[in-house]
Amino acid sequence: MNIILHVEPGKIYTRKQFEKVAPRNSIAFDGIVAGPSFENLEKNIFNFNHHDGVNRYATFSSCFQAIMAIRFKIYNCMRDEKGQITVHLFTNDCDQDCGLTYFALKNPHLVEAAMNPLINKLAYCENMMDMSGGLYPFPQDLEMLEIMAWIFEHYNIAVLNGDVDKKDPDVYRRILEDTEGRIHQYMNGNAKRISLDTGYTVCGGGKGWKMVEKYGTHARAAFFVNGIESYVMVRPRHDGKWTYTIGKYSPYIPTFNLIEMYDLLNKLEDNPDDKWGGGDTIGGSPRLGGSKFSPEELEGIINDYLQNKEIKKIG
Repeated sequence: MNIILHVEPGKIYTRKQFEKVAPRNSIAFDGIVAGPSFENLEKNIFNFNHHDGVNRYATFSSCFQAIMAIRFKIYNCMRDEKGQITVHLFTNDCDQDCGLTYFALKNPHLVEAAMNPLINKLAYCENMMDMSGGLYPFPQDLEMLEIMAWIFEHYNIAVLNGDVDKKDPDVYRRILEDTEGRIHQYMNGNAKRISLDTGYTVCGGGKGWKMVEKYGTHARAAFFVNGIESYVMVRPRHDGKWTYTIGKYSPYIPTFNLIEMYDLLNKLEDNPDDKWGGGDTIGGSPRLGGSKFSPEELEGIINDYLQNKEIKKIG
């Protein structure tokens, strides 16, 4: 099998754009193509996504979609007349979901068996964490979470030191390959464990939400335990702008409407080529250039939005 990985940090295609440029036998995953998952069997072009245009809690993560597709023989339709398979993989990120998706699509022989306790456990836990934006209420001392902290250590470090914000394809590719190597070690019974660092500082917020800056790689695991159901997570960038993750524990918190906030923030940000976006429970600032708004400015915008919604409701 010949796997060709295309890494395009921050890039987002529409379905029409991707179907136009992607070679035959292409698989996009985890947000590089906007909108729900799809399959084009005429050209063998596929998209595994769970970020926008879907009910996030009713849609498998990209890695789980990929594993299911492998088990239902997605590669059977990609063989040429000589029986060979060449697959083009497209991603714009290198996070945990992308790392496991890449591993599965590159190593289908290791995940295709349904009765596979190690990969099933890893895929289940990653699926639940990613579907919930990292807020699934697993016990914080769960051994599997510590193993996952080790598996995805390279990505977590790159987030904290700001390397992911540089959007360097070579860095992203290296993180994906390092993650693949760790999963191989895990599958061979040689996994290690890293204790979860859930440290964060509350640096702002308002009625029903907190603005936080994390210094631990797994801060979100502590949010719900500590009563934070809606949040904005702040990360400064090297270029003076800001990266924000905006989220809430579940879609059943109506006051913190992320879809409405994306629309408002995009109007204020005024950058049609690089937008706020995501799903109804988690999203964030523009992927390429970040946000021009300081934490204080963003806090004011969100609180004004929430207050005006409350005023309209009372009125």
